Amino acid sequence: MNSKPLFIAALLAVLSSAPLSAAVPSLVLQTEPRTILVGDVFSVDVVARNLFAGAYANDQLLAFGFDVDWAPSGLIDLASHTLYPLFEDHSEALGLDLAASAFPGLTAADVIGDVRLATLQFRALAQGSAWLAVNTNSTDPNQGLIFLDQAAVQGLNASLNITAVPLPPAALLFASAACLIRRGKRGKDLA
Repeated sequence: MNSKPLFIAALLAVLSSAPLSAAVPSLVLQTEPRTILVGDVFSVDVVARNLFAGAYANDQLLAFGFDVDWAPSGLIDLASHTLYPLFEDHSEALGLDLAASAFPGLTAADVIGDVRLATLQFRALAQGSAWLAVNTNSTDPNQGLIFLDQAAVQGLNASLNITAVPLPPAALLFASAACLIRRGKRGKDLA
């Protein structure tokens, strides 16, 4: 009996069931789907995916650091940020837009699934489309996802497009009409 075809079939079955690449931590930006009006404050979540996958399964996330960039300037502005409750903010001390640490660190036992590291609050200043990005500089040791036992995960980038629209003219017309009606009623009450 020729066992070569059986061996090849078994090898193909094993290879097809194995993942093509090991999962590594990554970043995504998430925001609620809604219309953003000029003057609105809107939130963008910085979310880590696969944080404890593969080689990071038994590790601890001790710190993270990111720069936040947007273009063109003048359309949106970073108003504030909030961090995952376990982390202490070090953004100002490190000169980064977003930096925090936790001792002891965050482990796989502490979370299920994706981890919202921070929420950024932006204000829409003008009408138009803006590009928003959270990224790391691989030459700065304070940037990236910093683990206890593994090398820091750097070279992380996540981006999002935001569009702010002007206040609808119908809303202005409605407000004007309401004022005129109210003014008219007051005039009749005085007579």
